Amino acid sequence: MLFYRSVFLLLFFCLLSYEVKASEPKIQYPDNLLRQRAKVYQEDIGWNLNNAVLPRLTPNERAALGQLRLEVPIRGGLSGHYAVRRGELGVIVMPAESLRFFSDLCTATAWLAAHDYSLSTITDYLGMLKYGNPASLRLSQMPLPLDALSIPEDALKELEVEKRRSACFSTGVVFILTHEIGHLVHGHRGYEGISRSEAQKNEAEADAFALEMFSRMGDLPLGALYYFTYVSYLEPHRGDFENTADWESHLRDTTHPISPERVKALKAGLQQRASRFAAGRTQALALAEEIGVIADALTDTELHRLLRLQGETTERYMLAPRKSHFWQVTPPPQPLPKVSFSGYYEGWIGSNADERVPIKLVLHRAGEEVGGQYSFAGIGGVIKGRVQGEAMSYSWSQPGSSGKGQMNGDATTLRGSFEMQKGGLVEFEIRRKQ
Repeated sequence: MLFYRSVFLLLFFCLLSYEVKASEPKIQYPDNLLRQRAKVYQEDIGWNLNNAVLPRLTPNERAALGQLRLEVPIRGGLSGHYAVRRGELGVIVMPAESLRFFSDLCTATAWLAAHDYSLSTITDYLGMLKYGNPASLRLSQMPLPLDALSIPEDALKELEVEKRRSACFSTGVVFILTHEIGHLVHGHRGYEGISRSEAQKNEAEADAFALEMFSRMGDLPLGALYYFTYVSYLEPHRGDFENTADWESHLRDTTHPISPERVKALKAGLQQRASRFAAGRTQALALAEEIGVIADALTDTELHRLLRLQGETTERYMLAPRKSHFWQVTPPPQPLPKVSFSGYYEGWIGSNADERVPIKLVLHRAGEEVGGQYSFAGIGGVIKGRVQGEAMSYSWSQPGSSGKGQMNGDATTLRGSFEMQKGGLVEFEIRRKQ
């Protein structure tokens, strides 16, 4: 059940909201596909509601819930689930657009994991959706998840892939459902006109209610965490703001901001109920520990900046399945403009001849701005720089370290050095191959 470990460390930034503002989709599923899937989702979620959830409510919870209706519109954004009271009727809205997006990402995760491919291409894809635009990427529109990640059309015919996808999708959808029921049972009103502290309290109560329902059912809510991971990656985080003041201002204006405390509460809830899950106490505690790692990641500003840089420099051809956790630089399918600081390069880095190792680098230049990615010795990272004359100043970042550097040269060869965090300069020389 914990085969998704690596994606947790890179993606998780928030959980669920009561009545969220649907994120503006940069992808477009066909209407006919969503209409067909909406009928299937309505039936499947309705079955879970009537057979797995409602029978496990206490009499007091059932009375507090009152009349309930599930709606599955075809549109509503990539994270547009919410619950609302309409008179005496409680309504839970779960758009087919969002459910299909989640289903596709579960399929991609399951297929990549089953074939021992890195899950970091999912991170790159979500970053491309968040920071990229079709025009700059030379695309007519952003690709849908399975197309972008090169997942075979018959992927779900593999029993292991279907088993993993189902574990991700089904438990994720039921957690969404029970979280929204929790809001209705607790009588929460929408976020308009309430304080940030009250909003956070509401979210914590709905999280706890969903966990309690899963413990009554005996299932671990693994897929739920992946749903929130995938979708929340498209939401703002610390790396999207130039300084702490701007970030804190954003948090003050947000009714349900990302909170390490909230994630820690989720971890504690799993630990408290660990013995009540059919998967066993050990599995539940292991999942709780993974969530604890996420709480630490929420405060890692360097990680946030790296994710942003990766999203800003990712192009579609980089999303092909790969064995390495980091993208191994390969030549772009179409040659880049033959100007300085643009193209695919190979060369070496090292302080002296005995320490030199091969490096690959691809640079994309737009005016005086340059972005790129590199790989060497199993390590991958991103750079972002600005050209002035025949030189470029840049910053580089990779998991665990970052720094600055300078390079200069012409359309054929680039030379320079970069500064390590622990001091010292590392030299490099690269030559344009394409």
